[in-house]
Amino acid sequence: MGKKKSDAKDESEYVVVQVRVPKRIAEFIQALGAFSGFTMEEFWKEEAVNTVRGILDSIAGSYVERDWLIEHYGLQKYIKFEKDMKS
Repeated sequence: MGKKKSDAKDESEYVVVQVRVPKRIAEFIQALGAFSGFTMEEFWKEEAVNTVRGILDSIAGSYVERDWLIEHYGLQKYIKFEKDMKS
């Protein structure tokens, strides 16, 4: 079976990132995933999003317009902030 056009478009919105982490860290994450049911890919994807969210939160202020950065980089689809989740 071939992929639908919408699937192909969705795939083009992602890139593969390969990183080296200490073996013990990877083993811990694998064990945690086995316990909680998530995959390594799901874990790292979520951590990447959380890191970007944290960076945006920490640099937002008088000199940096967080909303502009989110809009400029098209992050609104991926980054949800607590204030946005409550409304």
